[in-house]
Amino acid sequence: MEALSATDLHTILDVARELGAVQDLDGLHARVLPQLRRLVAYDTASFNEIAPSAGEAVVAVVDPSDAMFEGGEEIFGAYAHQNPLIAAAVGPDDVGVRKFSDFISRRQLHRLDIYDLVYGPIEAEHQIAFTLPAPAAHVIGFALNRKRPDFSERDRDVLRAVRPFVIQAYVDATARARTRATVAALERATDSTAQAVIVLDDDGRIEFATDLAARWLNTLAGARASLHLPEPLQSWSATQRRHTRDRLPCGERLDLNAPGARFTAQFIPGGPECLDAILLQQRMRLRADAMRAFGLTHREIDVLRLLAHGLSNGQIASELALSERTIAKHLEHVYGKLGVSSRTAAVARAREASTRPGAN
Repeated sequence: MEALSATDLHTILDVARELGAVQDLDGLHARVLPQLRRLVAYDTASFNEIAPSAGEAVVAVVDPSDAMFEGGEEIFGAYAHQNPLIAAAVGPDDVGVRKFSDFISRRQLHRLDIYDLVYGPIEAEHQIAFTLPAPAAHVIGFALNRKRPDFSERDRDVLRAVRPFVIQAYVDATARARTRATVAALERATDSTAQAVIVLDDDGRIEFATDLAARWLNTLAGARASLHLPEPLQSWSATQRRHTRDRLPCGERLDLNAPGARFTAQFIPGGPECLDAILLQQRMRLRADAMRAFGLTHREIDVLRLLAHGLSNGQIASELALSERTIAKHLEHVYGKLGVSSRTAAVARAREASTRPGAN
């Protein structure tokens, strides 16, 4: 690596500051290519997420915006494995910043299908690229293309110098997105009620679990800690995720039995840019006699029982064929009679009373 000029170093530091201000993946997509253009001249460039073995590719951003022709993304995914830079990046070693000319001549490039179908139409004779952290068998990275001349060693050196800042910006933006998705999953799942919540990652493994959920998972799994859900929760969750992907109903609950405890699982679909979640609730029969001792009416006991099962006001209203306004009024009376001020406290008080020795 040759010594970079003072101008190059100054620009790299300025680019690093710009990337340090990136807050999310959309910001990263919008900023990185213009910043790279400040360092290395190119005709076209793209940020790509590729699974070569699956023949899939997502071109998250391209510069200029009209450089990708209609159907180009699908064609690129199908033939991405022919790109020598992508093939090298799939391996376990970090290949750093590499050029077409490190692996292949222009004559060899012209013999490839990917040249005829992708690079030829955009007049990309030379390419230089670098990757970001990615799951196994995936390649995520930036590619710069131009017709002529080939990218120089100076171009390689400045990209090597700026690459750690791009990687850090990507890692930070990804972490923020993951945090937002986790929080969104928790907010949807809890619905202002203390619950055992499990947040799933994109592959259906456990991304996060509340302390209560972790304890209950250990009960269900026989204290075998794992990133995977225990059966039959794992198979049920996979079915719910598949139904969500296929836009089929996925509201079916799962009853689970463990030594000394019974649980019900509810699947919470994540939606765009959010993670899926599972709501675990411990099933406990609320004793009607204990509830009547507080002065609760038959209908208020029905409402409280459904509340203890984790249903929202709307779901309780649907179950009992009442309006949400009526359910809210019933809950107001329940809170007053139990001497509490929240859903969580009402359920806790009812369960405590139901476990005391006394009437059946």
